[in-house]
Amino acid sequence: MSFEAKPKSIMGLFREPEGISYNIPMYQRSYSWGEDEISDFCEDLNDLYTGNGKDYFFGALITMEDKYNQNNQQVIDGQQRITTFSILISQLYNLCEVLIDQMEKSDKLKYKQNIKELRNKQGDLGQCIKNENRYKVILSKVDNEYFEKVLDISTEKELIDICYEVVDKLELVECIETGIEYKNAYIKKIHKKKKITYKDILNIPVINNRIRFNDLKDICYEQYKSKLDLKSNYNYKIFEKYLLIKYIRDMLSKTGKCINYYLEKKYITDEDIHKVNELLDFEYEKLDIVSHKNIKNAKEIINETHLHIKLYKKMGFYYILISPLTT
Repeated sequence: MSFEAKPKSIMGLFREPEGISYNIPMYQRSYSWGEDEISDFCEDLNDLYTGNGKDYFFGALITMEDKYNQNNQQVIDGQQRITTFSILISQLYNLCEVLIDQMEKSDKLKYKQNIKELRNKQGDLGQCIKNENRYKVILSKVDNEYFEKVLDISTEKELIDICYEVVDKLELVECIETGIEYKNAYIKKIHKKKKITYKDILNIPVINNRIRFNDLKDICYEQYKSKLDLKSNYNYKIFEKYLLIKYIRDMLSKTGKCINYYLEKKYITDEDIHKVNELLDFEYEKLDIVSHKNIKNAKEIINETHLHIKLYKKMGFYYILISPLTT
């Protein structure tokens, strides 16, 4: 068996040729990168954007054509790296959506050209994640379903919009109004830890039907704005997401109803409802499989280090995608 080495960019790897997916065979180990490997990966990318625009070699990816399916390339070596790149690209995709949303709310006409360019870049990133309804990277049977869930949730703005619709309908149907006494009592309940993470928001005291979401958001914003640097629009969006998840889950528990009850099914598909339920459960899910924990941990480290934001600010994510990787 002989191999032919070809230098290829990350973009070239994920986008060319169309319709090709990279399949991790069953005999390969599951996703095993832990904190050390992900940190090294992040440091390599930091080296890239501080390297004055020089090419950066990310390593080799060895693939072989699947004799049973010409649209599949079997990954012989490099599966950990290509999986991690998929997670990073999904985070870049979501960052584009946050930036577009910010520009549209600020001055849609002024930023018209910027929005157009970002939409085009986001479209390219989307094709790096999924093309013709097929994911570009397909993991082994043990990991693939969970991996696809992580990628779907990472492209989450539409899901957040649906969550807001749920909140609006829920507060209307359940006649939720904020009681001033309860609001003041709730402020005293919130933990006053010196250091917190976004996940601590999921563990704030149980919310009941005496407080509206916007009032809850104001309370938590005042408590966490300096600790989580909520003046940053991106950080605020993450804070908002975790608070939405906490609020909806607690309210559904109180009312005993499912999310479908508060949605107009005329324009929201069953697939959307399924993804929203996944989003609500994702952060609370207890993972027994080590590789699933590793996949989730990789996503969290990239988020917490703001790696994708640094790369975008320093030179734009396109430079990452054109840096060479040998196949």
